[in-house]
Amino acid sequence: MRGAVVGFLAVLVVVAFSSAGCSHRSKKAKKEPLQITTTSLPDGYEGQTGYSAQLTATGGTGSYTWSISGQPSWLSIDATTGELIGTPPTGSAGTYNFTVEVTDGQQTVQANLTITVYAQLQITTTSLPDGYDGQTGYSATLTATGGTGTCTWNISSGSLPPSLNFDSSTGLISGDIASNASTNSPYTFTVEVTDGQQTAHASLSITVYEELQITTASLPDAIEGVAYSYTLTASGGSSSNHSWSISGQPPWLSIDATTGELSGTPPAGSAGTYIFTIEATDGQQTASRQFDLTVNTPLVVDFEASPTQGTAPLTVNFTDKSIGNPTSWEWDFDNDGTPDSTQQNPTYTYNNPGWYTVKLTVSDGTNSNTCVKEMFVLVASSIYYVDGVNGDDGNGGTGWSDAFATIGKALSVADDYDLVLVADATYNETDLNFNAKKIHLKGVAYNTAGERPVIDCQQAGRAFCFSSGETKDCVVDNFTIRNGSADFGGAILCSSSGPSITNCIFRGNSVTGVSSCGGAIYCYSSSASIANCTFINNSARGSFPLGHGGAIYCESSSPSITNCVFSGNSATMRGGAVSCHTNSSPTVTNCIFSGNKASGFSGSTSGHGGAIYCDSSSPSITNCVFRGNSANDYGGAICCEDSSNLIITNCAFSGNSGPWGAAVYCCGSSSPSITNCIFSRNSTRCYGGAVCCHHSSSPILNNCILWGDSARNSGDEIHIYDSGSSCTLNYCCVDNTGYGGHTGNIAENNCIYDDPQFVDAANGDYHLKDTSPCIDAGDNTLVPGGVNEDLDGNQRVVDGDNDGTDVVDIGAYEYQPSIQPLKITTTTLLDAAEGTAYSCTVTATGGNPANYNWSASGQPSWLSIDAATGELSGTPPSGSTGTYTFTVEVTDGQQTASKQFSLTVMPAGSLIITTATLPEGKVGVAYPATTLTATGGTAPYTWADVNNTLQAYGLTLGSSTGEISGTPTQATPTGGVTVTIEVTDSNNNAAQRNLTLVIYPELQITTTSLPYGYEGQVGYFVRLTATGGTGTYTWSITSGTLPANLSWDAAGATIGGDIATGTAGDYPLQFEITDGIQTVTVDLTLTVRAQLQITATSLPDATEGAAYSYTIQATGGTTPYAWSVSGLPTGLTWSQVGDQVRISGTPAAGTAGTYNVDVTV
Repeated sequence: MRGAVVGFLAVLVVVAFSSAGCSHRSKKAKKEPLQITTTSLPDGYEGQTGYSAQLTATGGTGSYTWSISGQPSWLSIDATTGELIGTPPTGSAGTYNFTVEVTDGQQTVQANLTITVYAQLQITTTSLPDGYDGQTGYSATLTATGGTGTCTWNISSGSLPPSLNFDSSTGLISGDIASNASTNSPYTFTVEVTDGQQTAHASLSITVYEELQITTASLPDAIEGVAYSYTLTASGGSSSNHSWSISGQPPWLSIDATTGELSGTPPAGSAGTYIFTIEATDGQQTASRQFDLTVNTPLVVDFEASPTQGTAPLTVNFTDKSIGNPTSWEWDFDNDGTPDSTQQNPTYTYNNPGWYTVKLTVSDGTNSNTCVKEMFVLVASSIYYVDGVNGDDGNGGTGWSDAFATIGKALSVADDYDLVLVADATYNETDLNFNAKKIHLKGVAYNTAGERPVIDCQQAGRAFCFSSGETKDCVVDNFTIRNGSADFGGAILCSSSGPSITNCIFRGNSVTGVSSCGGAIYCYSSSASIANCTFINNSARGSFPLGHGGAIYCESSSPSITNCVFSGNSATMRGGAVSCHTNSSPTVTNCIFSGNKASGFSGSTSGHGGAIYCDSSSPSITNCVFRGNSANDYGGAICCEDSSNLIITNCAFSGNSGPWGAAVYCCGSSSPSITNCIFSRNSTRCYGGAVCCHHSSSPILNNCILWGDSARNSGDEIHIYDSGSSCTLNYCCVDNTGYGGHTGNIAENNCIYDDPQFVDAANGDYHLKDTSPCIDAGDNTLVPGGVNEDLDGNQRVVDGDNDGTDVVDIGAYEYQPSIQPLKITTTTLLDAAEGTAYSCTVTATGGNPANYNWSASGQPSWLSIDAATGELSGTPPSGSTGTYTFTVEVTDGQQTASKQFSLTVMPAGSLIITTATLPEGKVGVAYPATTLTATGGTAPYTWADVNNTLQAYGLTLGSSTGEISGTPTQATPTGGVTVTIEVTDSNNNAAQRNLTLVIYPELQITTTSLPYGYEGQVGYFVRLTATGGTGTYTWSITSGTLPANLSWDAAGATIGGDIATGTAGDYPLQFEITDGIQTVTVDLTLTVRAQLQITATSLPDATEGAAYSYTIQATGGTTPYAWSVSGLPTGLTWSQVGDQVRISGTPAAGTAGTYNVDVTV
């Protein structure tokens, strides 16, 4: 190149001429070196359209040709102009080094250059956090990617919510949102960011919500044992994002995080007020609110009245006996649907004769409940009197001195709505008839206290015949009916009628002969109401195949049988106590069946249903006990045949026996539903210790216990005899080793196979121990509707294991936890004053009090709590006036309860009432000496009961002494009443405090006598009862000894068991009950009679045509005796003579032979 340039210069001759003709001396031209003057290139960015950079050079000839090498593929150069051009594609970000070259034909030079390509500038913020009115410290930083990294921001359109600021250098939006910014929400605006090369835009918005608030102000009260549900509400915030939570609540209460629904069932004993905190959040805001939830005892409605019988006009005083916290009353004295009074304890005058049903509805402002007492008041047209000792049928019957002598005479004279009072005496009358007249026949103790009239039919017929369409207002009340005898209905016949039979004893009545049905009562197409009656040693004995219903026989009937006892009744065929036929549907409630038997005929196994027999019938049997019943064929306690569909609930079966199904036998497509029942210690010599299924039967057992039963052949618990039969067990506790027969037809759902752990099965106590696996192990949905109590009368579904959820137990008895839910009972704290030592003790109930451990959090620094006693103490310093909110917590190691309190500190010297609680009192007993106290102010003090509440309960408040005194005249509602106390000092400064006054009704043992028993009796049972007091009772036997084999259950206040032989005699006992405040005792005697026995073991032979006479005697039991004899040869008859039976007559010709004579006493 250098040589070429030199050569070029060698031929260059330049001659210059001036235009003026002057000449110059010629010289050589000097060229500048060729140079590329571009030293750097502008940056580019991905997607940049038309990237362009002009290269420049100097020197040389000035005519350049450009080229490039090593450049990215998207970059090119214009060879003529030196312009770099191209479009950086997406993903091309980076730094590119390459070489450019320029030549002018003589010189060529190169330069190394660099282009930096940046990613595309983008705003990555796609949304901004919402805000809310009044929000402080709102902050959101906009972000971007790409570009050079040095950005400048601005809002190109729209606006931010009021009071928010925008930082253009950082993209920060911040500040405190104005309190009313939600009015114009949402706020939409466009933001712009630039890095000097690129500019990006984004449309964004900020939603400003109203402030989140829980709008529910208060909660409705809850009731023990009733499912609680209430949904809280909130406003503001983002409603779609609301989430709820709760803290400090009782263990049975929970909240639905999505809906805000509070739900749960307060257990028994949980009445009180609970303080807890509800919180709602939407992810940005959080709102909380403290609530008080009051749990009330259930509104249990009851009332009394006096008098309930008399002639018109009859003025009756009604007394409300409801428990709970009723605040309003609505009485309907004639049940016509129109309220008659809203007073709590009204008086009402009846002017027209008739039976009146009374209804009372009470309300506590949130919940209501109603009690209806049918046929509660009898306004009689007339009252007639009968006295079998001193009366005379020639009298007018208008008074005791003018009394009739016979019941029959009174019934013939009386008419609709007349009251016939019958004095205690023995009436040898039969076939008494109301003739459809609405008469109340009532036995009274007139001659001897505590006695009742006896209708002794002397085997000459039945006592009553109801066959004229009598209705429930035809009443037989408080009689002993004995020795009735007929073909059917030995004591009472009901045909197409529905009388009321109440408070009666049926003893030794019998049926023999053609029909032999219903030893005491026969019901045909009838709906008798039978209540509070006792059936003892009644019998149905006839020729095969007769002898049904030792006590009661039902055909096409639906009687109600309530609170009755069936003991020692017998039938030769079916139903030792009750026999149901032809679509009968009796309701049997709260009854005891003990020692009844279906004995069968001599040499025949034909006795079905020792207690109850059902043929094509569907009785409902609830809260009944079956002990020691027997059959010599099917169903020791119950036999159901021919499509009988029984409903059996809350029943206990023990000690029953029979070859097929010691407790229950099902046959002929019967499908009983058996729920919450117990089967234990039943035994059979053949099949099915508890249940036997035969001939396509399919019982269903729910929540039942089958344990400890026995069968000699097969199926200690359940035996499935044929392939067409089946049995389903849902949520049962069963010994599944005790299945027999077609065991594949036994279906189990959620069953358990562990020992149910009865308290004392050997002595008949089938309550559950606290370690029982059956506690809270059932299924609530399987409990029939309307069944709210267990066999003891306790709440049917409770939280037995204290896990916060109410679940039904398996078995007939609901375990009642002795450890009640732990709760803080203090509702408010005493006020404090600056400079004065403060003391206030917080109290709790439930749990294990011996292990209480107290703590506090959030309290002022000067206040502390005693961990052992719960005493809050300390001295508020000067300047501490104000209200302090903090939380107190107590635990017993297993449960924890907390409550939030507010403590007000008053200025030094302020007048404050320092009495925190009032002692509990009881009706009729002097109220404990109580003097109210105060501090601060200027003495002397003057005290006042602002609302005169104390006076309403028989108490007075000394205005100068502050002493509360007097004898309470009435009980407060459960939970007490609020007494507002005001104290005023000498400068007329006043302070008030609300205190709770609790007055309990007088505690009384209502059991006045114990039923007698007899040697060898199976299933003796009695429960002691009480009223008044706190309602939480502890029973004990303080003196005396029970007969052998009987046991005392203090928890249920029951005596039960099988009485041993050789124990006849009187057993004086003293029982004591306490409710923690009152203690009451009663002396009772349990009498055990010698076992009833017929002394004759054989009869002397008779001779055809010769006069015959023989007298049979009995010992033991209780006189008078009721005899029956069957199977005598023609010519011989029997008659009862006193307490003996005489067989006499002359055997007819042709009667020679051996006769099996059945003699029953």
